[in-house]
Amino acid sequence: MVVEFWKKILSIAENLLLPRISIINYTINNKLAKRSSTLPSMVDSKMTMSMSNVTARTIHPITREELIRVVEWCFKFRAMIDIPDMIVQDDTLNKPFKEFNSIKQLFNEDNKQLHRFYYKDWSYISKHMLSRLNKSAKFNRTSWTAATRHKEIVCRVLLARGEIKFVKTVIELEKRFEKIIKTEIQVVNIQQFL
Repeated sequence: MVVEFWKKILSIAENLLLPRISIINYTINNKLAKRSSTLPSMVDSKMTMSMSNVTARTIHPITREELIRVVEWCFKFRAMIDIPDMIVQDDTLNKPFKEFNSIKQLFNEDNKQLHRFYYKDWSYISKHMLSRLNKSAKFNRTSWTAATRHKEIVCRVLLARGEIKFVKTVIELEKRFEKIIKTEIQVVNIQQFL
């Protein structure tokens, strides 16, 4: 119960600091769906224009003071939980906190370094995308999950620092790449039945 409460606190703190990727995913998915669809769009053009600007209106850069305040509160909660002989002090508490602290470390990096982190993670993910989507192939699920999680955090930190254009561009490229891989798998599967 204490561990679940602790994870919930860290999740709330993370969402206070970092904008959600889902805001951008929504607009990109709509954009890609419209391009791939041959049917006329049923969405009103005014609605489409307002959704394209949703990221600019809903995402604001996080100040250093806000970051410090949220992190300090997390340290206070951690100190409250850290009572000897009351609960076991193991990775169930320390691992989520260590992951949360990586956000603070990423905020200290410059944007170019964050871009490098993103490309490193995306390089690994794209290399193993086919194995992940192909049910018969084997791949290292733990490494995949860690790379995906780190990439998402890096993108969210970039969003919090006002790098909206970069994040929108790379996420759109990711979606296109995944769509191509899925299409390739479908084609191969169909050819096997012919």
